[in-house]
Amino acid sequence: MALNDPGLSAIKAISDTFKQTYDTQEAAEWRGHSLEWIRNQSSARIGKIGRLLAMGLCEKSNFPVRSVGYSLVVNGKTIQVRFSTGWSGGGFKFEQLRDENFKGVFCIGITPQRAYAWVIPKTLIFDAKGRTLKKPGLPPNIKEKLAPTPRGLR
Repeated sequence: MALNDPGLSAIKAISDTFKQTYDTQEAAEWRGHSLEWIRNQSSARIGKIGRLLAMGLCEKSNFPVRSVGYSLVVNGKTIQVRFSTGWSGGGFKFEQLRDENFKGVFCIGITPQRAYAWVIPKTLIFDAKGRTLKKPGLPPNIKEKLAPTPRGLR
């Protein structure tokens, strides 16, 4: 449809009537932010961006790091990386953790105001049989919040 197409004009007019329903506070907080572009990527691409950010942070801190598939090897230890932008209501969600061959999870969380990063050892997430441990901040469904007290990055 061309920009002057009446069909496109009609769709725009209709969408404007309910746009506010889908325009959340968290989206408004990110509007115009230099990292807003990340939020508009697909899940797979956001995962890759998270790994690239983690690699950059490790390199900046002089840790030897290399990418192996969907994981990173840092100081000879395999780690998973999970990345999240802040969710409405606070906190972060780090999804799709599975009991695989890794030593820890490098979590990176960003909000429009701050960046957080922490590493959680696998032994604090899964028991010896691969079941998710029940702990405060670590519910049985790992798709929920996984947010110990983060330390802001400087």
